[in-house]
Amino acid sequence: MLLAAKLLAFHALWLRKRTGFEPPFLPFFPSLDHPAVVALWPWLLGIVFGAGIVLLAFNLAPRLGAAGVGSALLLDLLASRIRYSNNTLFFDLLLLIIALSGPHDVRRVGLRAQIALLYAGAAINKLFLPDWHSGQFFRFWSHDVLQLEWFATLDQKWGAGFSIGMSWLTIVFELVLAVLVCRPRYTRLFVALALAFHVGILFYTGGVFSWIFLRVMLVAYLGLLDGPVGAPAVASAGTPFWRLLLAWPESERDWRGWLVWACFPVWWFLRFR
Repeated sequence: MLLAAKLLAFHALWLRKRTGFEPPFLPFFPSLDHPAVVALWPWLLGIVFGAGIVLLAFNLAPRLGAAGVGSALLLDLLASRIRYSNNTLFFDLLLLIIALSGPHDVRRVGLRAQIALLYAGAAINKLFLPDWHSGQFFRFWSHDVLQLEWFATLDQKWGAGFSIGMSWLTIVFELVLAVLVCRPRYTRLFVALALAFHVGILFYTGGVFSWIFLRVMLVAYLGLLDGPVGAPAVASAGTPFWRLLLAWPESERDWRGWLVWACFPVWWFLRFR
């Protein structure tokens, strides 16, 4: 959970170092258009965001820091309808969920509920769209938008059957993921299937879809792995500062810690795609 929070916060910091926080523009709440709010808004969010980064990066108060960073990002999202996106909202909520996950929340109930809602919502949304039932939506994106040559070959050979089958396979897969994430005993199976699902989308679309979403989901999956939840364990007095900063494994035998930390290069590879 600590590593997941730091990855999210540092990713947000990387993005904000170029643009910072902007004044409200077409906000969700009209009161944010007040001249005094517009003038103070970027400074207020910047202070909350910066304080949260410091508290989280140096392990001073990780949960409070994650709450500060997540709150600043969420408020910035509510301040502009133009800046809103589903990926951004999910990203901001992850930080708040981690902040609210106490040390006794060993099942990560809040995180599991958010991920389940994400996949279930995606599947239910498709169930209410006739174009997904008939495969028309899948065919339109594959043939007309992405212009996949191999899809055109399969479409000529199998007709609408391939598009219909892939459409329903997507819906069923998302429903299965929504159920599995709610069962802690199936966490490893869920992560394996979810990664296969998103990597499969990448291969199918030739890398056009799912890069941004996969980066965010990788961090969410990290939060489900075995390990301490909430604030980290109290480190010994002789623990080097760099170990605290990087959440480095406690010993050479801590294979789980090394496995989790190995996600850093994967994360940065996806970050610069």
